[in-house]
Amino acid sequence: MSFEGAAEAAQALRDVDARLHGNVRPLLQSLGEEMASSFQEGIATGSVDLPELSPVTLKIRQHYGHDGKQKLIRSGDLLHSIRPLSYDEDAVFVGTDMEFPGATAKTLHDGGTVTDKRGRTHTVPPFPFLVATEQLLDDLGAMVADYFAEGAPA
Repeated sequence: MSFEGAAEAAQALRDVDARLHGNVRPLLQSLGEEMASSFQEGIATGSVDLPELSPVTLKIRQHYGHDGKQKLIRSGDLLHSIRPLSYDEDAVFVGTDMEFPGATAKTLHDGGTVTDKRGRTHTVPPFPFLVATEQLLDDLGAMVADYFAEGAPA
């Protein structure tokens, strides 16, 4: 008995096996860039659900000419600092390592206490800006499926 296309099917299976057990760094790089882009877009468009800014913050933003901009955007430093930070064998870590006077971006994301230049402490509510939307998760799933089926980074 012989089967037409059996050799090609066997090779295709060997190729998938090689991708499953091989170097996934190209895939992780693509996934990291996609996540960073999605997180940046959420901040830039205001589609991330963030708490209202305090009256004091609004007044300060107005004084320095930053009123009318999306929450979390003044100079764009935070926005542009979001990127793939590191890679493991099978994971990519996306975020920011940006620091502010008296705080880090993690404090802004999770909330916490900051100390201003005069030594006063202030409580900052959480502004969770790294949000994985349903669309992002769908896109990442499709990228993974395409990579293992076709072998090309998305």
